[in-house]
Amino acid sequence: MKIYIASSWANYHGVEMLTELLRKENFEVNSWIENNRKNPFNSFEGTNADICFGFDTTSANKCDIFIYYAPAGMDACVELGIAFSSSNHPLILGLKNEKDNLGLMRKCVNNWFHSYKQIILCCCEHRHIIHNLSQC
Repeated sequence: MKIYIASSWANYHGVEMLTELLRKENFEVNSWIENNRKNPFNSFEGTNADICFGFDTTSANKCDIFIYYAPAGMDACVELGIAFSSSNHPLILGLKNEKDNLGLMRKCVNNWFHSYKQIILCCCEHRHIIHNLSQC
């Protein structure tokens, strides 16, 4: 199962930790942090910016599970919209933070959690359900 985590650079270490823990559970995590190191100055122009943009938008559109890690920035909100409107219909999870100001678009999120451990457990349960359905 493919997972994409949308967040802000302010949550850099938390996103890296969650990515590592999900990979230990044998999930494929597309990391915008790892990918966007190709664009170190956060430039919006040029080949590296185009590569990063393509990676982020494609990952949000093609994932099986999308995690919105709050508080997040404008780019993560756009990625949330991409995942929500995707024909892939991913499970959309949110990691709550009282500082987040997502507003009405929080309705895009299927389930909100207060802990990264709850997020990991939900991902594992979702994978188990999908696996069992595929056996029918």
